[in-house]
Amino acid sequence: MIVQRRSVGCQITKGPPTRQNTLEEIFTAQVFHIRGNPSGGPLKGKSVCLKDCIVVAGVLQFFGTNAFAPWTPQRDAIVITRALDTGAEVVGTATCENFGNSTWSFTSAQRVVENPLAEGYSSGGSTSGGAALDKLDDRILGAPPRGSASFTESLRPTLSGATGFMVGILVEGFEHQLVGPPIKDLVMRAARRFETLGAIVEQVSVPCHMEGPAVWAIQQHIPGAFNLLGLQHGRRGLYPTEFEEARLPWTNASFQRLFPATMNTMINGLYLAKNFPGLYAKTLNLAQLLTDSYEKLFKTYDMVVMPTTPCVAPKHVDGRQGESPLKALKPSVGLSINTAIFNITGHPAMTIPIGSLPAKDNHAIQPPVGMQLLARRLCGKAQMPNTNEHRRVSPKNCRQFRRHSGYASGVCTVEGVMGPASQPLHTYSSPYPQTPSWNISKCNSYLNSQYLPVESVFCF
Repeated sequence: MIVQRRSVGCQITKGPPTRQNTLEEIFTAQVFHIRGNPSGGPLKGKSVCLKDCIVVAGVLQFFGTNAFAPWTPQRDAIVITRALDTGAEVVGTATCENFGNSTWSFTSAQRVVENPLAEGYSSGGSTSGGAALDKLDDRILGAPPRGSASFTESLRPTLSGATGFMVGILVEGFEHQLVGPPIKDLVMRAARRFETLGAIVEQVSVPCHMEGPAVWAIQQHIPGAFNLLGLQHGRRGLYPTEFEEARLPWTNASFQRLFPATMNTMINGLYLAKNFPGLYAKTLNLAQLLTDSYEKLFKTYDMVVMPTTPCVAPKHVDGRQGESPLKALKPSVGLSINTAIFNITGHPAMTIPIGSLPAKDNHAIQPPVGMQLLARRLCGKAQMPNTNEHRRVSPKNCRQFRRHSGYASGVCTVEGVMGPASQPLHTYSSPYPQTPSWNISKCNSYLNSQYLPVESVFCF
């Protein structure tokens, strides 16, 4: 028997959630209500919605997939316990993308998540439901630093003072060929506005920032492939064994239900591990070089800024209707060129909306543009300048914005789960384009093979 530790003063109540509305029904994976510490704290009166990859004891988790049946965790993630301890109320889990492995919002096997501002456009991923629900809940735990949450915000001009604050504009964050001139201009003008508050704003350079996407991709693919196969190793933490029991062993049928991005991770990761045995170690060294290079900036600067994403919210791709894997994947390539690397280095980052630009294929639709704010690692109580509209998420402790906090799991019993949201879940026997030349049997046997056809590897 697993003994759970209830959060301080935590009360779990049965009954409907605090509110019901269309957005909540569409974008929520599970609806429940956990009351936090009645004595209150910094998050008293705040509602928290969780990405559907954060474990909540007793709450079904879909993980954005139908490759295996929903599973039930036996304990809470410690981030939930900490939120409850400080007075927050946890009100549900939000739809996430398939295996959390997409920067778009159409890949979940449960539902396509529409941009609240424009139907048919992405809300960002992989915390797609959380981005769409950002107007409803005060905190979205698990939101990625990809600008997805900014798609539902608007900018107001009133800023608090920042006299003596040092802001660095990362040149390389603007130089990637995917970052369009309108994005560059809007983010640069927003960054320069800090000067009107008394801040010192200067351009800074980290040349190896341009290598960040490749370093992240290799570190994501190689460990990702082994993790998918149930061969996790090399990291301390609590691994929910019930999750492994739910999804293993893989079968050809379950493999074919994956979105191509996850298939790519498995195939590509095995290929890289077998044919380039020193590659992963090299990227670990490069990641440390990148980490040190960013940290050098924070000896002088309090904050570093750059575009969050290279474009505004893109239009959905119909990945369920026979598109080839390459066509389904290609539009999302490059969306995280300025953000994914900080999953590797551990730097806390957040995005704020700084204006809007026309969508590429419809100028009548103008999604917001995000500016990413980067702070030093383990920054304690370092304060970023506030704007009125994002004061509620400005950090007293910047670590709350870290994508990977290092916390593994917590312990708090949850009872009275309300079950799935009222919106019916769509089911698909095989929702994504088939890859008949590849199946899980080939992946399982590849570790002992001598050859993998290069055309089977999507090198993104």
